[in-house]
Amino acid sequence: MGVAEQTKIFLNLLTEPPSSLCKTYKCNCFISIGEIVNPAQLAHTKSLSISPKNKPPPELSIDHHDAVTLLPSRFSCNHSQQFFKFQVPSLTHHTMQILLLDGGLGTTLESPPYNITFTPQTPLWSSHLLLSAPSTLAAVHRSFRAAGADILLTATYQSSTEGFTRTRPELTDEDAARYMRSAVKIARGVVGDPLSASASVKQEEKEKGETQGHDTRGLEQGRQCRVALSLGPFGATMTPVSAEYSGVYPSEMDSEGALRSWHARRLGVFVEDGEAWDGVEYVAFETVKRTDEVRAVRGAIFDVTQGLEQGYGRKPWWVCGVFPTEEVDEGEVRRWVAAALREQRDGSGFALPRPWGIGVNCTRVDHIIRIVEIMRDELHRLSERGDFVDEWASRSGRPWLVLYPDGTKGEKYDPVSKTWVAGATAVRRPWDESFWDVVQRQAEGDWEGIIIASRCQATLAGLDGLRIAAPSIYVTS
Repeated sequence: MGVAEQTKIFLNLLTEPPSSLCKTYKCNCFISIGEIVNPAQLAHTKSLSISPKNKPPPELSIDHHDAVTLLPSRFSCNHSQQFFKFQVPSLTHHTMQILLLDGGLGTTLESPPYNITFTPQTPLWSSHLLLSAPSTLAAVHRSFRAAGADILLTATYQSSTEGFTRTRPELTDEDAARYMRSAVKIARGVVGDPLSASASVKQEEKEKGETQGHDTRGLEQGRQCRVALSLGPFGATMTPVSAEYSGVYPSEMDSEGALRSWHARRLGVFVEDGEAWDGVEYVAFETVKRTDEVRAVRGAIFDVTQGLEQGYGRKPWWVCGVFPTEEVDEGEVRRWVAAALREQRDGSGFALPRPWGIGVNCTRVDHIIRIVEIMRDELHRLSERGDFVDEWASRSGRPWLVLYPDGTKGEKYDPVSKTWVAGATAVRRPWDESFWDVVQRQAEGDWEGIIIASRCQATLAGLDGLRIAAPSIYVTS
């Protein structure tokens, strides 16, 4: 058995609860199983001995199918020597991190106990609650945090100045901007101080979680939670029929320049307000199908944030594509990655900034493996040609991978009826199995880290399952 495989087994034993390893045997370890462990704590640890309490059988098989440790699906341990001993090298080298993003805000709002119905009369979708029920948004954020999210997305995906003024004609542009910025305040109110959440805030959130029947173990562990500003494509703000999946825009918005100006105006609503901008740690551009809009987003980032330094106003940002076709189009994926990462200059000769992360959202989970394979290969090709250079001082020299596929079984979203309808083919493999298969295929050095979540048709139970499955030693927050 190689050192790398031994290390992975070691890490998995530390993070798996005893019941999932063996119902009969308990382990005598230097650290109790299930405890959150920082890799730095293990830097000087050379071995781990596990001694069975009872007389062992000749062989015990342990199934690690759901573990995100890049292990084979099953391995066997021989108990004949009464204990196992794994040699562990220093773990001070870079370990790929995993963070959990919340997901499925609209789906959660449509489900009990909220039971909110979205129609063409509520074109702002979940952002409509910024007008009608901000306390409900706060409650859902609390639910996501209690379920284990490391990052909360603001309720701004479909928001725009035009969307608010269309919904309520009496609103001015200034009113719309104030409502949009209030989404950051709501999420930040749930998360608290990003640097040092007070004990009173933690206790308040814990009590609220217990009152609503949510799991609060994430709060008990005192994990730091962050806020990401959620910004959809222009097509998500179109009404009465949204167009983020089709990418078919009206003629006046059917150019990179027009899209760049639109994204810059909307992003500026937050950047130009110190309290709102300080209230987010990340910016998430989501469901961006068109390659010219990906470049437009890069241009908007340049227009609005030029002069801001990382740590002093410049925020890590990611862009996620959507690939809604029945079959994966390799050329489409490669063109999208190139639009996001390749060195490009605008008409004025300025280099467009590169994102901190790239990924996929609102796409069938059974397509994600192939899409990520293509993305990874295209990133490698760009790097070899010198067309990609990391701008974020990452240890791996690679961007983060951000994944939040649909939680559907093959249904497609109908933007006219705003409902999910049956697709041509069904997703037959369980969602969690497909998703973890994707994560397990990523090796250290492929990406700086991975942000994972489920999106459309997702549930709180799905997020809770991700938190349980992700070994805490890989999760930093």
